[in-house]
Amino acid sequence: MSDILSAIVRQRKIDVRGDLKRLPLRRLKTLIERIPQARDFGRAVRRRPYSLIAEIKKSSPSEGEIVRRFNPAKLAAVYAASGASAISVLTENRFFGGSNHLIGEVKKACALPVLRKDFIFSEYQIYESRYYGSDAVLLIARILEKDILIKLFDLTKKLGMTPLVELYGTADAEKIKGMKIPVLGINTRNLKSGEINFAAAEALAGKVEAETLVCESGVKTRRDIDAALDAGFDSFLVGTAILKNGNKRRFIRSLMKNEK
Repeated sequence: MSDILSAIVRQRKIDVRGDLKRLPLRRLKTLIERIPQARDFGRAVRRRPYSLIAEIKKSSPSEGEIVRRFNPAKLAAVYAASGASAISVLTENRFFGGSNHLIGEVKKACALPVLRKDFIFSEYQIYESRYYGSDAVLLIARILEKDILIKLFDLTKKLGMTPLVELYGTADAEKIKGMKIPVLGINTRNLKSGEINFAAAEALAGKVEAETLVCESGVKTRRDIDAALDAGFDSFLVGTAILKNGNKRRFIRSLMKNEK
């Protein structure tokens, strides 16, 4: 695990201990009974020939502050109107400027399903995700032992959400052997250097199977999408490139234009 990933996970474990004190698991399980049914994230990203998952985040460890005037609801409305199939919301606060409450803001602004993108390692966080309205949950294989990954994967489905399992390399792929994963993501970012490596991600794409294979990180142009489509990807999670663009609507449409 990279130093930055280790640091984030350490901090999240501290944060979750505090969350547990403020809202105990027993109480949380009771509260989620009142939450409306999750939107179908898995179905949304199965759009063919490919789908776009547009991301909302204020900052990141690699970029620093990305959005100065941060308005998640406005971004969500633009994303939905521009052709995105789903929205990814960073909820981690210290490194990405997120909040669990952003999920509700985004869902009020559009009808798209929402992925909670965070560093999840406990059952508490899965129940918490449903409580705040998540339709899908990111499960990063790199930070989970296989038995924990399976347990969280199954719980996510039990609560009606879609688990998006994320891989970084072949070691992570070993953890998912024997699992039937509908939505599988491969992150193109090298965890040690921070650099984007499409070649490594494309090589890994040829070794795994999923109903929907998501390319995460680094997509900036339609040319990037075309190359990844040829490698077997059929969904793209794009954040920074959209957020930094002055005309987000036109940029998203350029990524979706002339679909193969």
